Amino acid sequence: MNGIAGRRRDEVFRIDAMPTARPYDARALIENTGRSLQIYVPKRGFHAAGVVMLGFATFWTVFTAFWTLAASGVLFDAGEPRAMNFAFAAFSIPFWVIGVVMLGGAIWSMGGTVNLRIDPDRMIVERRCLLVHRMRVIPRRHIQHAEMRQKTWQSEGANSNQTLAIVHAGGIVKLPLDEPTEMAWLRDEINAFLQAEPTG
Repeated sequence: MNGIAGRRRDEVFRIDAMPTARPYDARALIENTGRSLQIYVPKRGFHAAGVVMLGFATFWTVFTAFWTLAASGVLFDAGEPRAMNFAFAAFSIPFWVIGVVMLGGAIWSMGGTVNLRIDPDRMIVERRCLLVHRMRVIPRRHIQHAEMRQKTWQSEGANSNQTLAIVHAGGIVKLPLDEPTEMAWLRDEINAFLQAEPTG
């Protein structure tokens, strides 16, 4: 993806004669070679909603740790921990799960990147965040279209209650974008490519 990341942010490669205007503040970078469409969404970096979520998730996790240690009898010198202590501490397991999910979501919202490529025979989706790398391959014949969908939940400070999704036979692939104008622009780019370039 170095070729795309190294290009100017206002460069857009289109296969039709009348390109859609790219929003001036769009983060996504696209390259259309005529046979493939490549989309790169760089990390967002620090932003208000992400910082607030990270702070709350950190407080939640620290409080859960304090509660777990106190309930288990480890934090305070209460003699030999008993089975009842560990039973009380076990009640904190759902709170640990929530805390880890919130921490992961906050970190991903600030440091996650997506590299997506649609070829005549497949779509490859790579997601990276810190040391985590996930790749998914979807047959091109399963890809249907791109659309904007309502979010199931919305974080405080989010710019939109919608998300951009590429629909395929097995579900959807979401792109981490927040601006409605950028999502609409990229949706139209993807759909134009899918209609213009047949599957292999």
